[in-house]
Amino acid sequence: MKVQIIKAKNIIVGRELVCKENAAIKIENGKIAEIYENASQIPKDIDAEIVDLENRTLIPGMIDCHNHLVKMNDCECEQMIRALKTMKDDLISGVTTVRRLRDCFYIDVTCRQAQREGRIIGPKLVVSGIGMRASHGHDYVGCPLTGRSNFASKGKYCSWGRLSQGFYDESDQCHTVYLSFYES
Repeated sequence: MKVQIIKAKNIIVGRELVCKENAAIKIENGKIAEIYENASQIPKDIDAEIVDLENRTLIPGMIDCHNHLVKMNDCECEQMIRALKTMKDDLISGVTTVRRLRDCFYIDVTCRQAQREGRIIGPKLVVSGIGMRASHGHDYVGCPLTGRSNFASKGKYCSWGRLSQGFYDESDQCHTVYLSFYES
């Protein structure tokens, strides 16, 4: 079991975001196990890696609720490079969870899978895959789809990516697309 103690001049904690001065937190297996009101409370005989942030402030990870990894006009290779840079920038700025919306070529899904396999690092990704919309929808985002035949002909290969292993359901007068990559 890996144990770390992180000390800092200020640590922001709890739902009320209270500032604790000269405090510390204990991390066990990647999760906060204990918060020390003061670093002097850390047991002297603790078997842990001590990280001293000195005069810095430690804050909870932020959540970005609407973001895109890429720009739509770039080729797929450029988009992947941009996605990796965006994820690094997010982490450096304190964002630890990101809800990604409508990234082309399933780059968000690919990055999430690579994270799960330990091949890349970045904030936790909550992903949606490529954009789709009704043909009467607003804006230019997503592939316009209307009805079973239109989905069957265009839905598998939208201009911004490929829908893999999906199926279409018209039950209860509702048009829904279910995609297997949402299952986790």
